Amino acid sequence: QFQFCIFFFSSRRRHTRFLPVSWARRCVQETGIKMNIFEFEKDDDSNFHIDFIAATANLRARNYKIQESPKHKVKLIAGKIIPAIATTTAMVVGAVGIEILKYLQNADFSMYRNFFSNLALPLFMFSEPLPPTKHVDKDYDPIIGGPVKAIPPGWTNWNKIDVKGPLTVKQIIGWVKEMYGVNVASLSYDDKIMYSTVMKTTNQYLEITPEKVYEIQYQKKFPYYKKYIEINVTGDNNAGEDIDLPPLRSVSYTHLTLPTIYSVQISVVAVSLKKKNTNLPII
Repeated sequence: QFQFCIFFFSSRRRHTRFLPVSWARRCVQETGIKMNIFEFEKDDDSNFHIDFIAATANLRARNYKIQESPKHKVKLIAGKIIPAIATTTAMVVGAVGIEILKYLQNADFSMYRNFFSNLALPLFMFSEPLPPTKHVDKDYDPIIGGPVKAIPPGWTNWNKIDVKGPLTVKQIIGWVKEMYGVNVASLSYDDKIMYSTVMKTTNQYLEITPEKVYEIQYQKKFPYYKKYIEINVTGDNNAGEDIDLPPLRSVSYTHLTLPTIYSVQISVVAVSLKKKNTNLPII
C-alpha cells in the first residue's frame, strides 16, 4: 500500500490538472491509510517536504495567476519562516486537514467542526457548523424600505440559478421574467453593471452575451477557464414587491477554445507504509 501525492504539469501552464476528490476518497477508504507524524526538515531531499511545498504552492499560485517560485526559492523562504510553520500555520493547516480527512471518509455532517483560535488569550475552540442563513419573505425590510419576497422561499447562499446559453442579456431578462415573474431592474457581476433601467448606456449590451459584455467592460478576452458568469439580479414583481433572488449563473461553453496539450509530466511521490520512502521515476 502506498500513499500518493500526484501533481500534473503540462507543457503549457494553464493545463494544470488535479485528481478528482472521488479518487482520493476511494484511496483513503479502500487502502485504510494511516496518518503518521513527520517533522519538517528542509535540508533532507529524501523526505520530499520541499518538493511537496513547492508543488502545492505553485499550483495555488497558478490558480490565482501570481508568480510561481522555483524549488530553491521555496526552500529559502521555508527556512526563514520555521517559527510560523511550527505555530500558527501548523495549527491552522492541521485543523483544516482534519476536516478534509472527514470529507474524504464520507463522515456524517455532525462530525464536522468550525475552529476558532486566538494565541494572545490563548483560546482554542471547536464548534458545530451553523446552517446557512435562509432568505425569507419580509413584510418590511429596513434597508429596502418595503416588503421583500424571496424566490424561491428559503434559499441560501449555496443556491444558484443556472441559465443555459448562449443567451443575450435581453434574452436573460426575458427568461427571468418568464420563469420567476420578476421585472428585472438591474443585472450586475463583480463590480460591473451589465444592465440597469436607470443607466441608458447599458442598453448597448442588450443584444450581446454576458461574455461579450465582460470583454468590452474589462478590455480583455473572457478567461478560457471560466465556465460561467455569476450575475446578481434586482427587480420587483407585478405586486410591487422587491424580489430576493439567488444569483444567476450564465453558463455558456461556446467561448471555450482549449489549445492542444502537447505533453504532460506526472510527478509521483510515494511513501510506503512499510518502508521509510520509495523513489519512483517521473513519468
